[in-house]
Amino acid sequence: MIAKYIAYTIPKTRKKYIIPILEKLRDAHYTFNDMNELQKDGKTEYRSNVIDLFSYLMRNERAESQPPPGFHTFLQGILDADIPIGWIVNKNVKELILLSQADPKRRDQSSPSTLNESKPKKLTTAERLQTISNPETSPEPEKEAIKKTLSDPESSPTIQLKQWTNWEEAKRLS
Repeated sequence: MIAKYIAYTIPKTRKKYIIPILEKLRDAHYTFNDMNELQKDGKTEYRSNVIDLFSYLMRNERAESQPPPGFHTFLQGILDADIPIGWIVNKNVKELILLSQADPKRRDQSSPSTLNESKPKKLTTAERLQTISNPETSPEPEKEAIKKTLSDPESSPTIQLKQWTNWEEAKRLS
């Protein structure tokens, strides 16, 4: 029923986002009580109003107006629920979301389904070299062969270096 009242106050092009936002907020434990006040984990944000919050979220304010009461908690809910930034119209709110996503403290608290965690970590050259030299991570026979090759390449049993005498042989080897 709340979605119906919200739909009256926001632009028609944004009505399709009302229910998905409400569902994502509910999954993140942000709900609205009988008086349309925002609740987080059962704790009511007094004098907040779901219609005012959504209206502010989905419209660009012409003047630099103050956000409605309870908007800070609502914004925290938007961040916790991972609402896509494309669903939001208000430029000021988008800016706040982008700033909070760039904040390292906020990134540490974010949900485990972040983009950074789904990609494998790229190792630096120093880290790669450290894994080669670390006895726990590299197998023992390979480690010994690498040490022998690096210390005395001519006496290494694993690598036979071939000498060439002219350019034709060098081209053929490469």
